[in-house]
Amino acid sequence: MSEDILIRVEKFERAVALCLCSIPALFSLQCIGVAVAMPIFREMFGDFGAPLPAFTELVVRFRMLWLLIGIMVPIICILVARRGSPVRSVVISTVAGLSVFFLAQLLTFGLFIPILQLGSVAK
Repeated sequence: MSEDILIRVEKFERAVALCLCSIPALFSLQCIGVAVAMPIFREMFGDFGAPLPAFTELVVRFRMLWLLIGIMVPIICILVARRGSPVRSVVISTVAGLSVFFLAQLLTFGLFIPILQLGSVAK
């Protein structure tokens, strides 16, 4: 192949690798949102005189970790996409996206546990 085609293929691979960085970024936003919203539940349950569920308390206690993960994962994926090989970047973005997806769903579940239990507390 000619050198021009190889350069275009490399640019295309790099563009795809950068686009795939949006997947972990989307779920990282969910982690950040949960980390920001969690303290509200502590105050709300405190007003009712009820303790937070254990899992929700765990999520609240480590909310700075969720915030850090939500900020750092997309940055790391973008740095790898810009500096590393495109193949490695695609693998890292995919693994990071899936990992952050499952973490975000778990944290969101911790957000809904107090809502489900609020009816029994408010009686």
